[in-house]
Amino acid sequence: MREKYGGENMTIKRSFIAMAFIVLLAQNLFQTTRVQGQAAIDTAQRSLGRVRNQKYTIRFTKTIKPVQSKEDRGPESIWDPTDKARAEALQKCKKEERKTDRFVKCVLQVMKDRGATDQAIEFTRLLKGEGFMISFKETGKVDVAAIFSPFKDPPKESIVFMNGRDKLMKIDDPNLLRKIDLTGDPQYPSLIKKFPKMALWPGNPELPRAETSPEGGQRFLVNYHLLNGCFPCEFAGTAQVAFDFDEGGKFLGPRLVFITPKPILPGGKPTASRKTP
Repeated sequence: MREKYGGENMTIKRSFIAMAFIVLLAQNLFQTTRVQGQAAIDTAQRSLGRVRNQKYTIRFTKTIKPVQSKEDRGPESIWDPTDKARAEALQKCKKEERKTDRFVKCVLQVMKDRGATDQAIEFTRLLKGEGFMISFKETGKVDVAAIFSPFKDPPKESIVFMNGRDKLMKIDDPNLLRKIDLTGDPQYPSLIKKFPKMALWPGNPELPRAETSPEGGQRFLVNYHLLNGCFPCEFAGTAQVAFDFDEGGKFLGPRLVFITPKPILPGGKPTASRKTP
């Protein structure tokens, strides 16, 4: 009986050792699998990181790529209303009150019927039917154009800055003229004594001279008439004004460059008054 019992003990010990070996083997296999699994996860994360980086690179490239503004206008906007057939067609619009929707609609329809481009129609729409681009000069970020207004009395030409931060800037805008300070010029004290109502008036419509401003942006030099209170009044001289824009096309404001008094003829007789719009 004892020998038999001892044999059973040996059998149990062997079974226990076998089970322990299996457990150790399973633990080792699990550890190996876990390491391999972690390695696989690390590899996947690195691959995912490369994919993410590639996507970010594409987005960055698209962000810095320059895109031409759809708001920019050019010579395609030119439409000359002084053509005889066009001028006659526009006459029917005079029966409508200016700047009303009916007036603008009439003007734009005439333009469309007379072959105006979509750009020309949009430009005149921006001016509420009051003017048409008749010439254009590309000068950089900010460009210059001449417009003709046949419905004003008398009809007149004027100059605008365009394609900068502001859609259009008229050099004869009264709000703009009020910002130009004449008082700092040495000629001002003597001129204001002779012409108490002296003020800026747009002169002959000619494209301004363009140059680089001291800050590296754009500068336009515009010559104005100095008249004594009204258009037909006495001519006091001229004033040159600089319109400065930064490199992004933002208007920095007008600045008086200098005043030139009207010339005096021999014998002390002043020159005749100028009567140009």
